[in-house]
Amino acid sequence: MILNAKNEEWKYLRTLLSPNFSAKKLKEMQPLIKTAADNLEEACDNIAKTGEDVDVSHLFGCYTMDVIATTAFGVEVNSQKNPDNPFVKNATYLVRRSRFKSTFVISFISRKFFKFLLFTRVVATRSRQFFYDLCKKILADRKRTNGQFRKDLLQLMIDQQNDFTEEQPEKNAKNDDVKNDDANNGNTVNGDATNDDVPIPTKLVKRKLTDEEIIAQSIIFFMAGYETTATTLSFMAHLLALHEDIQDKVYQEIQSVIGKKTLDYDGVQKLAYLSQCVSETLRLYPIANSILRKSKKQITIKNWTIPAKIGINIPVYALHHNPKYWPDPEKFDPDRFSEEAQKTHTKFAYLPFGAGPRICIGMRLGLMEIKFAMAEILTKYKFVPTEKTENPIILNNQSLLSAKNGIWLKLERR
Repeated sequence: MILNAKNEEWKYLRTLLSPNFSAKKLKEMQPLIKTAADNLEEACDNIAKTGEDVDVSHLFGCYTMDVIATTAFGVEVNSQKNPDNPFVKNATYLVRRSRFKSTFVISFISRKFFKFLLFTRVVATRSRQFFYDLCKKILADRKRTNGQFRKDLLQLMIDQQNDFTEEQPEKNAKNDDVKNDDANNGNTVNGDATNDDVPIPTKLVKRKLTDEEIIAQSIIFFMAGYETTATTLSFMAHLLALHEDIQDKVYQEIQSVIGKKTLDYDGVQKLAYLSQCVSETLRLYPIANSILRKSKKQITIKNWTIPAKIGINIPVYALHHNPKYWPDPEKFDPDRFSEEAQKTHTKFAYLPFGAGPRICIGMRLGLMEIKFAMAEILTKYKFVPTEKTENPIILNNQSLLSAKNGIWLKLERR
């Protein structure tokens, strides 16, 4: 049932939600992410003072927890300092006990799936009720006061609900911000086909988001964005620790571009070499090591005939490590993603976020989180390998790529 997310319903919801992740909207959420990055920097300072080894998976997990809490639920928790906060405890329980992994959840933006998510045991019952009650209270508070609220994802969805008009349905799903942003999105992450400008069926555009859909979407944003971003940051820290020359080059770029200025969205976007390092990390360690799709109609590719409505598993990890597309594929080489080098890439040989209409809707937010965190940390600290640092990393054999034994490093002040 879930794998059959219906076309027209999905297109409408996807197009309605995509503008919330445009450059314009991300700039509005920038202060929220900066606060989480500041909490991360403070935690790094405390770790550096001890000189002890640290599993950076936990460090970055707290950071992404803070980002999701503030952007998707409108609450600030500082999980670096407050691990016993009810939000943190329930969020951790949600991820560990739910039957669906985050890479599986992100594809299913359909009305039926929202109800399935909220009212079945697919999500841990205790945590499901906590987040449902939390969101209901926040929604009620914001609607009752009708005042000025900070621009987080929750408020953006409420605004769309409030601005809905049946008289001019085309205004309910504007995608101009996303289309304009896509034109500049191909430099480090495969921007071949985001295809957010899908046609909107008139019969579906005359329906606004329900409160249940807003609540479920907030839960989906959390489940899809928590582990994935934290794990990418952990792998990237490991790679930089093992390649001091590359880490120094990133540091020099940050000093040249940002210097003593306050870190912001525009500044982070100018860090080209840092972006290359992010892209190369995602090539070596694609968090979703496979992608599920379904054929809409029968198609023949060379000598293979794929019937209609057949599930297709795309082996992303194998693609990213195939020497046919990536010479010396096990080498960490950010120059693969220089502006010039990208012109030689084979289309769809790089799929860290998928591609086409169902490309990860939170891609821009995830990339901004990663760049903010790394720029914040590398300005003052450097990652250093220790005796506990694995090389190569022993990976878990799961749908969501992760380090089996954690990623242990040291943080040293510059």
